[in-house]
Amino acid sequence: MSWIDWCIVVIPLTILLFVAFYSKKYVKSVVDFLAAGRVAGRYLLSVGDFMSTLSVITLIAGIEMYFQQITENIYGILEQTSLNDMETFLNNVLDYFLAIHKNNITAHNELESLQLTDPKVGALYQNIKEEVLTKVTRLFEDKLSNASHAKEKILISYQLMEDFCHFSISNSADEMDIDYMKKVIIRSVMDILKN
Repeated sequence: MSWIDWCIVVIPLTILLFVAFYSKKYVKSVVDFLAAGRVAGRYLLSVGDFMSTLSVITLIAGIEMYFQQITENIYGILEQTSLNDMETFLNNVLDYFLAIHKNNITAHNELESLQLTDPKVGALYQNIKEEVLTKVTRLFEDKLSNASHAKEKILISYQLMEDFCHFSISNSADEMDIDYMKKVIIRSVMDILKN
């Protein structure tokens, strides 16, 4: 690392430590920490509390909206599709997944990283994903000729399509034939679901 890289790391950390040690003499109790020693006005405390609550609510709502956006269209496509037309269905779902990833790339990347770094967000993310997979499995079981291990088959198929979408929006996708990869994914998912 060059000296500029070290400065980018050291300077903000030094400022943070200085502010922490300087303000330590002012924070002697929970009241000092939560309510600024009861000297801050009602308005300032209300706005601060509101902003911290809003950030958590926005995060949770964002995760739920993201998954609802994914599933609502899939349910409609699934209910209108027969197993004979599975290739068209998978092609439509894959196009839809890809559009969602491209349109929401920043939110998606943030949620993906948050689920790995924050256990509560990770648990929420997994619960919503599990709920979606359960709903899709219920809808799909009626359309599968061999419904044994339907949830496992759908999870594997979902992961294949999700990984394809992640790769498609990455920088290294420019070097590959995405249309060929898409055909291979669709054939693979069809094989998984039919067996």
